[in-house]
Amino acid sequence: RSYQVRSDLDRSGRILVDTTETYVGEAIQFEISLTKSVNEDLEKIWVRWDFDSDGEWDTPFSYQKTKNHVYSLAGTYVPSAEVRFGNSADTAESLLIKGLSPSGLFRRILPTKHWDKIQVLPARILAPSVQVSPGKMGNTESTTFTFDASQNHLPGGGWIEWSFDGEPFAKKYIGQEVVRKTFLAPGTHEVRTRSCIQRSAPICEETLTTVEVKRDPTDFQLEINGQNLTNPTSFSLGNSQVNIFTGDTIRLSALKRQSSSDSAKFEYRWRVDPISSESTDSRPWGTGFSTQTFTEMSFHHTGMYLLTAEARNEHGISARVSRKINVSPQPPIKIDIDVKTEEIFPGEWVHFLPNIQVQNNGGPQVYTSSFLSRFDVDGDGIWDADFRSGGGQQWRFDQPGTYAVKMQVMDAWKKVRTVQKNIVVKAYPAPVARVKISHQYGTTDTQFEFDAQPSEGRSLSFLWKIDESDFQKRNSRFFQRFSTPGTKWITLRVVDKDMKYNDVHFSVEVKKGSLATTNTQTQNDTQIQTSNVLKGFAAFTNKKSQTPNYSGESIWGLPERMH
Repeated sequence: RSYQVRSDLDRSGRILVDTTETYVGEAIQFEISLTKSVNEDLEKIWVRWDFDSDGEWDTPFSYQKTKNHVYSLAGTYVPSAEVRFGNSADTAESLLIKGLSPSGLFRRILPTKHWDKIQVLPARILAPSVQVSPGKMGNTESTTFTFDASQNHLPGGGWIEWSFDGEPFAKKYIGQEVVRKTFLAPGTHEVRTRSCIQRSAPICEETLTTVEVKRDPTDFQLEINGQNLTNPTSFSLGNSQVNIFTGDTIRLSALKRQSSSDSAKFEYRWRVDPISSESTDSRPWGTGFSTQTFTEMSFHHTGMYLLTAEARNEHGISARVSRKINVSPQPPIKIDIDVKTEEIFPGEWVHFLPNIQVQNNGGPQVYTSSFLSRFDVDGDGIWDADFRSGGGQQWRFDQPGTYAVKMQVMDAWKKVRTVQKNIVVKAYPAPVARVKISHQYGTTDTQFEFDAQPSEGRSLSFLWKIDESDFQKRNSRFFQRFSTPGTKWITLRVVDKDMKYNDVHFSVEVKKGSLATTNTQTQNDTQIQTSNVLKGFAAFTNKKSQTPNYSGESIWGLPERMH
């Protein structure tokens, strides 16, 4: 046996598919399989496609060797692909591939004569499913039925049509997936719903739905009122849905409105069902008939529910009403401790308040007035009070220091959250005596003004001493005219609430005679801060100012001129 060894392989290719039969609107995958030289990079080979045999390329050149396509018309098609080898799709050598080669196991079971074509069949259409609310039973005037076919998956270009009680499919309903209808005549009413495709020659599948309609009771109608017991709100359901959270318990009351004074006895029953494609009419009632006009329900799972109440009188006349309840997940809640005082000092009342932030993102309103809180302010590990509503906690600290304040908040769903905040209680600063005087020099005619308002401290008392007299309690500001000339030595003592004190010593010069004779010695207003007296004053005081329970001496310095 002889063999021929070639320097290179001829280029060839095939179009592979997994099926040669598909439907309008469904995707089918095409793949290029190539034979090429070992020196050619598969990733740099260009491909473009013509799927529908019209001679026009459906895609531009790209490196993709696999492509999905959806046919919009039924028929038989022979796909083709152009492959170009080289660095540029414009200058490279081309290979045209036409027809199909089924891949894998499919190749062994499909006759060869069918390999080159794709058979596209008309789209598959299914009979629509229809949801009916508030159920398949109602009354002639008070019940508006909603027929919902929006949950069906229609092929591209598909649509929904409706017919009521044997009438032709009405144009006004074409394309509407949800239709509302009130039936004025009692009895059984037929609703035909069909899904269709291909408008030129429509292909449709149909569903028949029936509803039972009774004549409206002439003596009463039924309404539902409610109250959210967990998140305190009251609501009248009316024709709108109620929005609540998981874990909420609601109390529902049936309210009948009578058009006559008939005193017939009434009985009530209730049912709540998840809203789904399954009809709720076949489900059992949650309660039996009783004379109790209310019921309580709790919801622990999110979703949309249909609440139904039915009332009947002793004459056998009944009325039913249904409403929707939307149950949302509980919103995120953040808590913090608010302190209404910027600086905290011993002995002062501090008000701690719970700061509750609910991030409901447009969901139902959350009323934090139902939230409860309690505090451990002094950090002893014992809660200062039980859970309660209201304005937080007031506390007075005896000593300066850092305290860890804890707070717990119980929300409407009985969940407890704990938060801690460190606060600093500052020691009161020692008082500082300062005085502003109107004149440093004057005469016996001069009225001197002494003002201690620039002093600093908490709840200050002001004591004044002139020469060797005793301290006298005065206002922070007073006026003095001296009857004798000389140097007048004055001491201001400020005393705070804790009996800490601080002194400032100063002097004024008083001469005899009128102010005009000594105006060259008059100076501007002067403010005296805590200081040593001028030279010679130490002998007068014979001691330094003292501040009990305060470390350090007074701040000494020269008098400061006021401007």
